Amino acid sequence: TRGQIAPNDPNQTKIKFGSILEFDDLRIGVSNLDVNFSTGVDFNGLIYVASGGAKFFPGRPVSASITDRTTADDINPDGTQNTEAIRLQLTFSHGRVDSFQFVVDTLEIKLSSFVTLTARDVRLNTGAADDEELVSFQSIGAKVKIGSVEIGGEARNFAFMGDGSFKTKKGFGIFLSVG
Repeated sequence: TRGQIAPNDPNQTKIKFGSILEFDDLRIGVSNLDVNFSTGVDFNGLIYVASGGAKFFPGRPVSASITDRTTADDINPDGTQNTEAIRLQLTFSHGRVDSFQFVVDTLEIKLSSFVTLTARDVRLNTGAADDEELVSFQSIGAKVKIGSVEIGGEARNFAFMGDGSFKTKKGFGIFLSVG
C-alpha cells in the first residue's frame, strides 16, 4: 500500500514548512507488510516517507536542495525509473524496528556563491552487519569558485562498512580539478 500527498493543481504551491523547508511532494507507504496474528501480533516490513525533491532555506545565501536525477543508473529493482529524491524508512522484524535507512539521490549545498558541496546516491543503513555497507556514496565533492578560477574535488564509489572499515567499490577514485 502506498499513499502520496502532492499538489494536484499546477498553480498550487509546494508543501512548505515556513521559509525553512519545501517539498515537491510527500509519499508515505508500507512495503513487504507481513502481519501474523496466530502467535500474537508479529509485524514485519517497512514504513517509509519519500519525496521527489526538497529545498532547505530556498533563496538564501546558504541553502540546500535534494533532487532526483533521471539518468540510466537511477532505476528501481524492477527496472522502472526511480522518481524519489529522498527516502527515509524504518524496517521492522517481529514487531521491532531493526534499522533506519536513509537514501538521498542528489544533494547540493551552497555556502554562498563561492562554495558548493555535492553528494550523489548517499545511502545509510543503521541495521548493517559488520560485513555490510553502513554508509555509501556514489560521489561526494566540493567546488570553490573565486572569480573565474574554480577548484574542485570529488571522491567516487566508496563505503564504510558496519565494522567501521573503508571499502572501495568498482570505479573508486579521487579527482581534483582546477579550471
